[in-house]
Amino acid sequence: MIAAMRAGGVALWLLLSGCSGGTYGVKQCGAAPDGWFDPLTEWPHLRDRSEIQLAASGALRWNGQPSSETEVADYLARSARFRPEPAIVLKIDTDAGCDKVRQVRTVMAESELCRLGLCGEVGAGAGPLYLDRMLGNGQ
Repeated sequence: MIAAMRAGGVALWLLLSGCSGGTYGVKQCGAAPDGWFDPLTEWPHLRDRSEIQLAASGALRWNGQPSSETEVADYLARSARFRPEPAIVLKIDTDAGCDKVRQVRTVMAESELCRLGLCGEVGAGAGPLYLDRMLGNGQ
């Protein structure tokens, strides 16, 4: 009985320890939501692109312009009305906190674009292939 309680306590601690803290760069934030594409290996065909950047400080940028979570949600809603709809990539600094990563993922996941599978996620250290795709050089 005591062994079972200890095992249950350890399992609960492991579960709760993954709920907050940690940083994106050490893979503690979990995977991108289901249905999101990987900008390093795939790209929605013939799509314009927008990028949301999440800095280590928690600051957000939409295509390089400082933005709040509310503004990002608004930009996502507006972008969903474009034809064709753009692909959206969340670019995350490796030192960004997991709580903020999860908040931004949630804002994005509630958007029509992400429900259509037009959202992806990449670490800030992504290489030249990602940059080529963002610039439209590699479809």
